[in-house]
Amino acid sequence: CRDTDYIRVDRIAKNARFFENTPAGRLEITINLSKPEKDPRDIAAALYIHPNYLSSIFTKQMGISLVAYITNYRLLVAQKMLMETDLSVEKIALEVGFYDVQHFSRVFKSRVGLTPQMFRVANRPSPEP
Repeated sequence: CRDTDYIRVDRIAKNARFFENTPAGRLEITINLSKPEKDPRDIAAALYIHPNYLSSIFTKQMGISLVAYITNYRLLVAQKMLMETDLSVEKIALEVGFYDVQHFSRVFKSRVGLTPQMFRVANRPSPEP
């Protein structure tokens, strides 16, 4: 696995009580981006806490919902891949955890302001003459 396949947010908490009592008050979550079925319920189950409680403490500590955080991270990885690789938009969508390229394109455009194809064209270095 590549480093970009994972989201890491500070310290691991085996349960929510430990999380709340950590001096840093941070939670480390590792999410495999190639597994889009990983959602807050799966993460909560791995931490042995209720999904609503995980969502509440994550939002409280990070200032953003867990779902939005995961989506934003996936889109950042996608932007990097669009700029640095020649992979198709469909392949990039799958790599970052979207099963449906049309859904990926809609989410990408709503968050970034450009379609993935337009973003690629706008952010690719110009060929040198």
